[in-house]
Amino acid sequence: MLFRKRCNADGLDPKDCGGEGDCQWHSLSHELQVKGLGTFSIAQLRGKVADELEAQEPMDGFIVKDEFPSWADYCLRVRDPKYHTWGDNLILIAVCEIFCVQIRLTSISKSHDKVFTTQDGIFKAELHLGHIPEEHYYAMTPSSDPPQKVLNNNL
Repeated sequence: MLFRKRCNADGLDPKDCGGEGDCQWHSLSHELQVKGLGTFSIAQLRGKVADELEAQEPMDGFIVKDEFPSWADYCLRVRDPKYHTWGDNLILIAVCEIFCVQIRLTSISKSHDKVFTTQDGIFKAELHLGHIPEEHYYAMTPSSDPPQKVLNNNL
């Protein structure tokens, strides 16, 4: 409820793209299509991201070792849809580089919002995702209703 109120106040509608365990992937795929950057199945998008991650120096220090014993294992699980590996910041960074985009992430509070961009800071489009931590990702669309001001009920 707090998330939806926040989105409404900013003039945004969260679009649930589905994808139990793959919601970040589904939301990214939707945003890429809407922005005219291509239409990708989840398997295709995972493959592109895994290719980008595998091309990097191993980042073993950034993965949860209990879940992914090595960088190679992490990349394998990102690639294969059967694992439903949850989306994370490394995936968002890779998407920025692959598609030359900036990703704006709106969360439940402004302090949790993030912006991901290319290494050189140059991008051709902005994707906008919503995120409820540890729960779900959404594609964000401009609201057809004007933003609502939050009123102070104590006045």
